[in-house]
Amino acid sequence: MDKSQWDKISEEKVGELTKVAKKHGITFESNGFTYGEENCTFKTAATVNDASGQKKDLDRETFITWAKKFPTSYNPDWLDKQFTDKGRTYVVVGLKPGAKRFPIVTRRDDGKSYNWPSYLVQMKFQTQAASK
Repeated sequence: MDKSQWDKISEEKVGELTKVAKKHGITFESNGFTYGEENCTFKTAATVNDASGQKKDLDRETFITWAKKFPTSYNPDWLDKQFTDKGRTYVVVGLKPGAKRFPIVTRRDDGKSYNWPSYLVQMKFQTQAASK
């Protein structure tokens, strides 16, 4: 079997877990897989849902928590704010504290996710504020 076949199976597997997810108030997502011609190991991520039944945005919640504790490193005002780099627009959407070099999670104008070092995000916002 090739990658595209394993990918289809992975997505079907996550779809079949819907009943279990609803029962327990969680959301399952495919989190990649490793494969060979005759075998595959699937990775599935589970996230607890919020009160409205939507998947919790853990990166966002982490940013809010850490920004309160370390406002000099993670400015609370950065969340949902945008900055530009090389003609592209990025919006700060969360924090991954385990990613020591690139902890700030952003969403680029094309929907892709990129992580940035906090000092560079700080520079971008300072430069942007100075140019206004």
